[in-house]
Amino acid sequence: MNHIEQTLVDVATAALMRGGHDETPARIIALETVADDLTKRSKNMREYAKYAEGKTYHREMEQANELLTRANAIMQQAAELREKSK
Repeated sequence: MNHIEQTLVDVATAALMRGGHDETPARIIALETVADDLTKRSKNMREYAKYAEGKTYHREMEQANELLTRANAIMQQAAELREKSK
């Protein structure tokens, strides 16, 4: 997770806690939300890449794959946190 994504998770966690959630459930929700956003961005990049050619196509697909990899890692963090909190 890069620093921007980490900041988003921290801010979302704080906002959810202010709304009455406990820290662990708030962090899980925040992680899942950031991962969902990355997944959607990856899907959009793949859609855009369909219309690109050559190097642009490969660059867009690489970036889409990188976003999806980060999304999967963040979802794994959320799953591990959920498992620990049981």
